[in-house]
Formats: sequence, C-alpha cells, structure tokens
Amino acid sequence: MDEDSPAYPNIEGDLCAGLWTYGRNTDVTALDEALERLPHVIAHPALNPSIRPGWIWNLGTVLRDRGVLASDGGSISEAMDVHEWALHEAEEHGWLEQQTFEIRWSQATTIHTWWTYSHNPDAGNDSVRMFRDLLAEIPPRSPRLAPALNDFGLALRSMPYGDGSAARESATVLRHALTLIGPGDAIRPRVLANLVGSLWAPADHGTVLSAAEVDELTALATESVETTPEGSPELGHRLNHLGRAHSLRFERHHDTTDLDAAVENYRRSAEYESSPLWVRWNSAYSWVETATAAGAWESAAQGCIRLIGLIPLAGGELVRRRDRELQLIRLGDALRDGAAAALHAGQAELALELLESGRGVLLRHAMVRAAAVEELREKAPALADTYVALRRTLDQDDGSLQMIRSIGDTARRIEAAQELQALIEHIRTLPGLADFPAAGAPHATDTPTRTVVVLNLSRYRSDAIIVGAGGGRPVVVPLPLVTPDSVAAQVRALYGALGRRGSVKADAGGGEEAERAVASVLAWTWDAVVAPVLAALGWDHRSPAASRPRLWWSPTGALTLLPLHAALRPADGSAAKLCALECVVSSYTLTLAALQEPAMPAVPAASACVVAIPVTPGQPDLPGVSEEAKAVADCYPGSVPLVGADATHTAVASALSCAVIAHFACHGVNAPDDPSRSGLALADGTLLSVAELSVQDLEGHAFLAYLSACDTARGGTVLTDEAITLCAGLVLAGFRHAVGTLWPVDDAAATFLARRFHQALARWLSRGEAVEPARTLNQLAEWVSGGWLEQPSRWATLIHFGG
Repeated sequence: MDEDSPAYPNIEGDLCAGLWTYGRNTDVTALDEALERLPHVIAHPALNPSIRPGWIWNLGTVLRDRGVLASDGGSISEAMDVHEWALHEAEEHGWLEQQTFEIRWSQATTIHTWWTYSHNPDAGNDSVRMFRDLLAEIPPRSPRLAPALNDFGLALRSMPYGDGSAARESATVLRHALTLIGPGDAIRPRVLANLVGSLWAPADHGTVLSAAEVDELTALATESVETTPEGSPELGHRLNHLGRAHSLRFERHHDTTDLDAAVENYRRSAEYESSPLWVRWNSAYSWVETATAAGAWESAAQGCIRLIGLIPLAGGELVRRRDRELQLIRLGDALRDGAAAALHAGQAELALELLESGRGVLLRHAMVRAAAVEELREKAPALADTYVALRRTLDQDDGSLQMIRSIGDTARRIEAAQELQALIEHIRTLPGLADFPAAGAPHATDTPTRTVVVLNLSRYRSDAIIVGAGGGRPVVVPLPLVTPDSVAAQVRALYGALGRRGSVKADAGGGEEAERAVASVLAWTWDAVVAPVLAALGWDHRSPAASRPRLWWSPTGALTLLPLHAALRPADGSAAKLCALECVVSSYTLTLAALQEPAMPAVPAASACVVAIPVTPGQPDLPGVSEEAKAVADCYPGSVPLVGADATHTAVASALSCAVIAHFACHGVNAPDDPSRSGLALADGTLLSVAELSVQDLEGHAFLAYLSACDTARGGTVLTDEAITLCAGLVLAGFRHAVGTLWPVDDAAATFLARRFHQALARWLSRGEAVEPARTLNQLAEWVSGGWLEQPSRWATLIHFGG
C-alpha cells in the first residue's frame, strides 16, 4: 500500500499487531519487523492523534517481549521509557484514567520484567506496588481479574524470599485466580504453573516440604502440562516445572521413578525448540544438577552436552556483552559438574570437550571477531573498515544494569545487524571467503607441543586433566583435597590476609602475620593442586632456569583466584623448601583453543605506550610511578610516555592503537561482582574498563601489556570461567602476552619489579633474540623471592597470561 494513503497507519498497525501475536513467544525476527514498522505508524501524519498513545504502548510491549525472548536487557530497558512516553501522550490527549489502565498495567509488567533481568530492587518493589494499586481498580466480577491476579502472583513469586511472606501471598493470589476460571479456560495452565513455582519456593530456601505438599505440586504441574497444547511455546516452561516437582518427590521418597521422570521432563524442555532460550537453558542446567546429585553420571554428561549446545543460540549479533554475561553466570557450576560426571563415567575426552566448549565463551567470540578482521584485511581490505565499524556499533555496551536506553536504540542495533549480515553475505561471494567468518576451533586435545593442565573444580570430584604431555591421551590426576568449600576457604584466607596487610602497614607484627597467612595458602595450593600435577609430569624438582619446562594452567571456578604458579612447599625436616617457580615456567590460559592462535614474530618492534598516573582523585597517591614510567620508557626506542594529566582516555586509546608494548602504572579498580566493569583509572576521571578493552582491535601489532596496577589479573566472584580480568581484556584486544597482578602491591615493589622485567626484556630485544615474556617473568620472580623470602605477597602476585 502507498505510504501516503490515509488508511496506511491503520493497516500497517494491524500488520504489526499480527507480527507481535505471532512472534511474541517464538520468533524474534517477527518482533524485529514490527519494531521496524511501528515507528512509521506512530509518526504518520494521517494517524488519528487520539489513538497515537495506543500505538506507542504497542511499541513498548513489542520491545519488552523481544527482550524476554532474545535475553536482550537493552530492549527491556528501552521499553520502560516507551511506556512512559505512551502515558505522557495519553495525558496530553485527555485519556481518562480507565482508558490508560492497560498502558499502566503493561508498564508494571515491563518494570517487573526488568526486575527479573537486572535484580534492581527498586524495580521489583515498584512493580509489586503498581500491580497492587491497579488490582484495586478492577471490579470483582470482571473477566480481567483472573489474568491480573496471575500477573500479580507471578510478580510476588519473583521477589526476594526473605521470610517467605511474598511467596505465601503469591500462592494465595494464584489460588484465588483458579477459583475464577474453569477447567477449559485458556489461562488455567499458566496459573497452575505459576502456583507450582510459588509452592516450591520454601524448598528452595531450606524448608522440607511434606509428602502431601509435594504430591500437590506434582498433581498441579502434571495438569498444567497435560492441558497445554502440543506446539505451544509455553509447554517447555511447564515441562520444567513438572521436572522440578518430580525432583522434589525424589528427594522426599527416594523413588527412582521420580528421578527418571524429573530428568525426562527436563530433557524434553531443554530440547523443546519452540521454548524461549532462557527456558531451555534453565532446563538443561536442572537436568545436569538433578542427574549429578543422584549419581546418574551418563545422563548428567548428556545434559551438559545439551546445555553447551545452546550456547551458540545465545550468541547472535544483537546480543550485548552484558546479556552474554548474564546468560553465562549459571553455566559454570553445571559445566564443571557435567565434566565431573564424565570423569566418573571414565570419559576424560568428553570432560575436556565440555570444559573447552563451555568456558571462555566471551574470549572465543572475540577470537572469531579478530580472526575475521585479519582475514578481511588480507583478502578484501576495502571492506575491513566497514566491517569493523558495524561490529563496534553492535559490541558497544557500557555494562550498566541501571540506565534507561534511549528510545530507538534497539531499532538502531537491528539496522546495524541487518547491514552487517548483508555485508557478510556479500563478502562470502568473494574469492576465498565463502565460509566467512570462519568459526572453527581446534579439537580440545590437539595441543601436541604444549603442556596444559585443565583444573576442574566440582562438588562431586575435582581433577587435573593434563593435555599435550608426550602427545598422548589426556592424563587425569585426581585432586581429593580440592573441593569448592576448601578452595573457597583458601581464597578467603588469602585475600583476607592481603586486606589485613594493607591495613597494618605501620604495624610490623601485623604485617608479618599477614605474610604467614599468604605463605600458608601457598603451601595448601602446593599440597592440594600443584604437587600432584608436577609429580605426574615428573617435574616436581628444581630445574635450571634456562631449560625449565613450560606449563600452562587452565583453572576453573574459584581456582582461578589462587596463585598456582607460586605454590610453595615449606622446608620440613629433610625436605627442602621448593617453589613452583623453581620447577616450571607457568602461564595461564582460559582455554586450549586460545593457545592455537598463530604466534606473532618472536622479535617484535620495540615501541611502547607507557602510562603513569601519580595522583588519582579518590585513590592513594603513587609517588613512584613517574620514576617507573621513565625507567620503562628508556628501555624502548620510540616510546610514548603519558604521565599524569596527559594520560587521558583519548590519549591512551590513541597510543594503544599502534603500541607494540604497553605499560600501565596506575590504580586498577576491581569489581568482583561485575568484573567487566573493572578497569584502569585514568587521569581525566574515566575508567578504561575490561568491557571496553575487549572490543578494541589491536590485532597484528600488539605484543605485550604489563599492568603494574592492583588486581589486574584477578577475576570476579562471578563468571570465573570467563576470566574477565584486565589481563584477559588486553589479550582479547589483541595483545599476545599480558602480565598482571592477582592482588595489590606496594608502590616501591611495583616499581622495582616493573623496571627489572622491562630491562631484561629489552636486552633480549636489543640482541634480536626470540622473546619469551613468561620465562623472563619466571626468572625475575624466582630471583626476588630469595630477597623477599618472608614476604610472598610481593613476589607471588605477578602472573603471565596468554601464549
């Protein structure tokens, strides 16, 4: 139809309504088409202004439902702003309060959806308050009451459990809703499923349900599944609920029939392709959790395979980094438990494949992106800049869970994704680029020239899987002393001691106590983890520095927070002190695939970007970093020193764009609960964050980054299997090697270590010899440990990350 026709907005609007109805539970592309068309309807001059608020409301609803279906927090956030816009327009056009009821209800639903996504407590409380107020406007006999009670009950159920009052009120509200609807009512299965979730809430918080309560749960969940039509997008969710009910029955009665039924329903839900991805993801996770708890190892491993198989579905071009992270937070435990199940079943290769496929998802995404850019520059250089610009538009994300996205943000991202897809299709028509962008990864066990130790941490068993030693099959070394609880205790002891060290600098006795605590953690790490591995390799003895064997550690879970490279056996009777530094040259890698990247030339050009910030607002002064910067810059010709006020965000980003070596002597900001927002504090008050670093394009020239700042190699307490650290961010950006710190070091020690490292590295470069930064760091750490023998916090903090 002609867009100038007066009938255009109504016909086009009806099409958008149809697209929403069709796509809201199953098809993101239909919702994207509606999002593309609705702004034209809203802006059309022939649209009756009095009904314009309704179409704006529809736009917000499409955005919200798209956000739920695609796990896109940006769409949900934008929807809140659009609903505010709709209400403002309604007021301007004189809509009565009862006419705005559905817009206000939809706004409450969107705020509740934002709460379930972001866990912003204000959003949760606001949505419950809004629903409660709006319910008071519905007449007791209105057909609108039962659906409204269902929505309100769901909102109450999702609130923090606390004393259980919200869950109990939720169950009461949902039972009331059931009294208002008959057996054949279309919303009855939905109300039943939500009631099941409310009734099992106490079990999720330590309450043992009675046999009668569990039986009621199972009956309600069974009815919900049986009354949901086959093919309904909601069936997967209800199968998940039935799986949970049978799991609770198994815990109560220990009847393996219930265990089989739980796993089967979780399996059906995880494989039900009409379900939203988040439902399938949760069901696969529950499948693994239930099977491992019951010792059904084969089934648990298969569930983990299904879970990992869902990862690519969460990686579309429109998925923001923040959304990827939220999807991955729960993956870690299931992944490690699935690997433990595979090991119980005697399938070491499968365990390794599971760990390789499910860890480092963000790293793998960045590696594919970097490889694509490199391939374009080689084979179609005229298209590389356009590809990079579109990728950058889609990768931009400030990581915030608080901000409201500007209206139109989702549409702009959809447009960029469409342009990128069109560009990729064009690129694939060019010679040698038919498979662009290539996403192939090497087989997990294909590391014939390097020895890698993958450490799996699980509540069911923990093991070291040694790969590449002699080119044979993986070697499994059980680690009986390693449990999630024991590792957590050591992590608390280590970082607690380091915190005390920082607070007692003026108290020599207190400082000595803290150093003894650090040494104790290093000794436990030796006994529990490092000694069994080195013994299996035949490397549990001192080796000459020049011929010391190379070893890459690839830990999982909280093991990523321990200094494996500096594990220390104290002197005891006839046994002399022995440190891992004296046995092997250690590096860290997130995945085996990360070590398969082609190496840069062994002797890079020696230009350096050197950043030093002596004074940072809100942080202690670092008086020694100016001297450190000069010493580092003197090591490399063509250095770009950015000291003090010169180290602005713009200047640093520009210098990094061409630096071969980068050195940062400044404050690092560690955000354990949100590691992508960790970063380096710059002179203009900005933060060079992990999220920002990870989308830079430094591939091809960046060789080594040295971070002489606190906590630059320490990850967060969440997403530990993604290694979201400043070191990892720089490797994602393109640096082949990164040196960082697991914990803060004092100014004098940081300056001394940095100067010695760069002087040694520069000597190698000046002679035109092959450079191994990890070996240089190993020799430095071993040497200074002799002088700071009683201060392990000073020499055990530096680690090498990468190839």
